[in-house]
Amino acid sequence: MLVSLHVPLNALTRGMICEAELRMMKPDAVLINTSRGVSLMRMRGCG
Repeated sequence: MLVSLHVPLNALTRGMICEAELRMMKPDAVLINTSRGVSLMRMRGCG
């Protein structure tokens, strides 16, 4: 599975992909972040 993230950075998209969402993905899934900024959060729990 391939998931490609293409979103502008704003209040709605900041941190939209967190640990919980990543855990829902299949182990062989690939996530490509083409967005600018911190749409993907590196911290546990995000928010």
